[in-house]
Amino acid sequence: MLQVLKKSAGSNGLMKKCTSRVYVKCFSPAATTLSINNGIGLGINNNVDVNSIDINSKTNNSKTNLSLQRNTFSSQATQASGEQRGPSLDLAKSMKTKYEEMDNDHLVIMANMDSPPIKGAREEVLKRHIMSIDEVDYETACNTFKKIEARNKEYSSIVTMPYKIGIFMGVTGGFASFPLCFDLNTARWFNEHFVTTDVPEVHDLETVLEVGSWTWNWMEPPLGQISFFLLCLQFSRAQIQNLGLRPYTEMIKSKRAQRVCSEFAMYDEEIITAYSLSDGLK
Repeated sequence: MLQVLKKSAGSNGLMKKCTSRVYVKCFSPAATTLSINNGIGLGINNNVDVNSIDINSKTNNSKTNLSLQRNTFSSQATQASGEQRGPSLDLAKSMKTKYEEMDNDHLVIMANMDSPPIKGAREEVLKRHIMSIDEVDYETACNTFKKIEARNKEYSSIVTMPYKIGIFMGVTGGFASFPLCFDLNTARWFNEHFVTTDVPEVHDLETVLEVGSWTWNWMEPPLGQISFFLLCLQFSRAQIQNLGLRPYTEMIKSKRAQRVCSEFAMYDEEIITAYSLSDGLK
């Protein structure tokens, strides 16, 4: 629906000459042209679609031209007619669902997003860049891209080793803490080989909570210290990022991008760097 509000010199609005401004509010996109001459009268058809709206507002000493351009929207939904609002079936079928189907403008906008980076869009931008530089078809560009991708994944098994060790230690320590705290046989074995503290009387170890009360004497110090140590590391990493420095992950990705750019120097450095940084280490 198109709603036009105007301030007029008289008290009875629509048939008076406009001496001030014309305000246009579009509540539904449209598809054709509607012209409103605001000299001695005003006519509006609420059921038409509007693609270009030209409004000429004549006053005693001035003329105002207002042109509003709207994109085509094929559904003809208005509040007055009570029709259902929303896109048409043809518009829904024309929606692009894959990066390779999108035009360059939309693809570049998506590729420049950083929160988080859209890897698929950056891959497609790099493929089209290869096509333009090498003057080849899309299939050939995809083959070249696979070489860049393989080079980008090189040494991944080595640089990700600290993460793998951390995952193993975290999962193993987390599950092992339960029997070490609450299982009597495991607690006695651990005490015999690593703690050598006095074992309580049998009637004081009848339940898992009583066992946990005994084992907590030696479990609390390492668990508390490890938790505090990890908290300090996390706090330090946050301050490093606040200073703009690069922790391990960012440093590895940056060096990897530099290596790929140097090997494929014929292509744009920024495009390759953007793709490399968006690619994971796995």
